[in-house]
Amino acid sequence: MEDEDFLAAVEARVREGLDLAGPPDLRGSTLRSYRALVRPEREREELLAQADREFALVRDRLDRGETERVRAYYASQLPGGAVRAASGASGPGPRPETEGET
Repeated sequence: MEDEDFLAAVEARVREGLDLAGPPDLRGSTLRSYRALVRPEREREELLAQADREFALVRDRLDRGETERVRAYYASQLPGGAVRAASGASGPGPRPETEGET
């Protein structure tokens, strides 16, 4: 029962936050504007550079076949792992480029 109360409280806070972001068709723009205000440009550039480095590491590992070897290992070791491995699910791909990131 506690878990249900916790989840309901979280959902209520998320709804409140979305309501504060304005109408649904403007929420993305509103949240990007807010992020631009609270994150200095230098910090934003550092975060994007860090994300690019992380994606490059993931791509390199995928290119070397390590991701598939790890997936096969866990499929053989964990209950239900074979189902996940068979689904072909993998880690994150390259970061999509978006126009007008702010």
